[in-house]
Amino acid sequence: MTNLSPAPYVDLEELGRDYVKDLKPSFYKGVSPNTGQRIPFYNWMAISKDNIKQPLVQHYTDIINSPGGKKHFDRYS
Repeated sequence: MTNLSPAPYVDLEELGRDYVKDLKPSFYKGVSPNTGQRIPFYNWMAISKDNIKQPLVQHYTDIINSPGGKKHFDRYS
């Protein structure tokens, strides 16, 4: 089926991978990076959901305008 398709299938993870692959962990002293809850005596090095979301939102139009992005957008909209 791939030979008949004009563009190869790309899943959503592959569409966004180039935009988040170079993210570096941030230091969260005593605070959970995803919930913001204070946790004493814990120091975190993490990539939070917001860190991942930011570049994807910034490049939303690039992702949607790619051939694979258009197919996913049409399917889910």
